[in-house]
Amino acid sequence: MSSSNTHKNHELRAVIDIGSNSVRLVIYKIEKKLPITLYNEREICELGKYNKRSGKLTSKSAKKTFTLLQRFKILLDQVGVKEVYAVATEAVRKAKNYSIFVEHAEKIINQKIIILSGLEEAQLTALGTIRSNINVNGVVADLGGGSLEIIRVENDLYKEAVSLPIGTLQFGEYEPLSKQLDNRIDSEIKDHINLFNDAEILYAVGGTWRSIARLIIKKSNHPINIVDGFSISSKKLEKALVSMVQSIKANSKIKLSISDHRLVTIPYGAVIMVRLLKQLNIKRVIFSSQGLREGVLIKFSDKRILHGDPLKISIERLMNNSLRGRKYNDLLFDWSCSFLNKVMNDENYIGDRLLRAIFHLSDIAINTNSKFRSLYSIQRLEQAIIYGISHQERVIMSVAVASQYIDQFRKRDLNSKRKLITKEQQYYAILVGELIAFAHSISISSYQSLKKTSIDIKDNKILFTLPNDMMPMGTGNSQYRLKRLSKITNLPYLIEYY
Repeated sequence: MSSSNTHKNHELRAVIDIGSNSVRLVIYKIEKKLPITLYNEREICELGKYNKRSGKLTSKSAKKTFTLLQRFKILLDQVGVKEVYAVATEAVRKAKNYSIFVEHAEKIINQKIIILSGLEEAQLTALGTIRSNINVNGVVADLGGGSLEIIRVENDLYKEAVSLPIGTLQFGEYEPLSKQLDNRIDSEIKDHINLFNDAEILYAVGGTWRSIARLIIKKSNHPINIVDGFSISSKKLEKALVSMVQSIKANSKIKLSISDHRLVTIPYGAVIMVRLLKQLNIKRVIFSSQGLREGVLIKFSDKRILHGDPLKISIERLMNNSLRGRKYNDLLFDWSCSFLNKVMNDENYIGDRLLRAIFHLSDIAINTNSKFRSLYSIQRLEQAIIYGISHQERVIMSVAVASQYIDQFRKRDLNSKRKLITKEQQYYAILVGELIAFAHSISISSYQSLKKTSIDIKDNKILFTLPNDMMPMGTGNSQYRLKRLSKITNLPYLIEYY
């Protein structure tokens, strides 16, 4: 694995993905089992546009790829990447002159290129998607320029998989939204419906579908401007996709927000999605930014990457600047549980998994100017690299952490985000934030001080218990915070000493 640079960074890994439509280099830094993208470069090479008579890769697309690989090799050597994994997919594996192409490409990057079969491509895509999400059940579908991989997943384990010759570069002779194109796509899918027809959720992977998600997020003013975890019902998605294709065909201003190349691939990607939803009777689509490349990284580099709860792994990294530390935050969770369990009803309970994350990230804004910590918390948690949570859960988390800063927290900062969570969830998130603020007011970050106290609900009263030698902690700012909890819960409070 290649590098002549003397400053080798053993935390760096790279994947070169030679696809049918684009060729991409992603350099990752591995931090606490989490792959962080350090560098990402892609160029459209269109290897999937074969010479129709010969079935070979065209000279133009091959030369463009070779030039790009030369650039990638220099970049990799500059930063001293220890491990490089190069993979090629549909276009290369089906080209009649693939061996000549691969031989020359390997010489350029001084690296063996793994030519993935359709099944391997599907399984690696599923692996990358499963590891970065939680409780994956349904089908994972990865759309490329030359093929569509569909994998059934049950309880985070991938099952049946197929690779179909359906790609965004395959149907240039057909008009998008035409009956002929619909029939052509349906004919490829119909023989495999029985493998996937019990799935309700589709996890969408691939560059064209990510571009589609960005357009929908932008046009609908969706409050979280992140593709990963974006969830939408099939009915809403189908309506948005048809409208999108019609707008592009009508030469709409939608052009201004996407590249000329995507103007070509998006209509076909949209139609393929619509046909897939109809054929498999999918109820909901979740877009995933993780897929094949992350799967390659896990299988060929380090099986520990994203092994475990992806939310917990993400939190581990974000806690690097925590001033209170894991031990205190774990205690804060235990200290709060009885109180919160009695206040929250089962239907709207935030959940222990998300609550732990909130407590561990409660001081994420601590290094920010104290006047802006509430707003910073909202922005930081909505944009941070956090896997394994939905957009709804991101909003709950950001509201909870931000609302501990009572003097700064403004509900108008949430106006565009309220549609993602219910009024009850907003109430509980604010309650959690207020509880965090109360805990900090009596302990700051002292594990021993917090351990001596307790908060609970008994006889329809908030009961705060603390030792006699901490009696002053029932006054001042702590009492003010306790009164706020009383007001929010509409319960009187009682302080007991022992």
